[in-house]
Amino acid sequence: MRLYELIRFTIRVNTTAVVVDRLEPILCAPRPGVRLMSCWISEVGQQNQVFVLRGFLDEATRQHERERILLEPDAFAIGDYLLGMQVDDYTLFPFLEPLPPGEHGPFYEIREYDLVPSGLAPTLELAQGRRAPHGRWLFTGLRGLLCHHRPAAALSAYLALCEPGRAAGRAYPRGG
Repeated sequence: MRLYELIRFTIRVNTTAVVVDRLEPILCAPRPGVRLMSCWISEVGQQNQVFVLRGFLDEATRQHERERILLEPDAFAIGDYLLGMQVDDYTLFPFLEPLPPGEHGPFYEIREYDLVPSGLAPTLELAQGRRAPHGRWLFTGLRGLLCHHRPAAALSAYLALCEPGRAAGRAYPRGG
């Protein structure tokens, strides 16, 4: 899968457990051409957020799902707890392998980078052959936005993955 969507649910305080319990059967239900890649809650940074990353077989399937979740009265069964929802479409960098299924967390980092106009092409050029094997870069042409999705077994494992790049003075992505 090369096409993804990242959904950010902002929920009421003290409702995380209920929201996750309600989301699980809906996200795990089989849908043709749709794969749940990951679902996690915020522990660092802005609180009361639930993130869902889903992959799609093709653009028609992604569009059909978008229409479904917008037209159903309560597509994720969390309407009573929802303060806001943001959905962004992403495409995997063309030279990367699709995200593998399986358990990769429980710690995830999501970084988003706003690109300057026409910054995607130089960023792709610089990123090719330079990526770390533990992260996946996704991009959207709608807003010139990059998303780096990086799972790790624990915060300490994540920090260990980042240290060589920081020590070498690499600030990624450059040029965009």
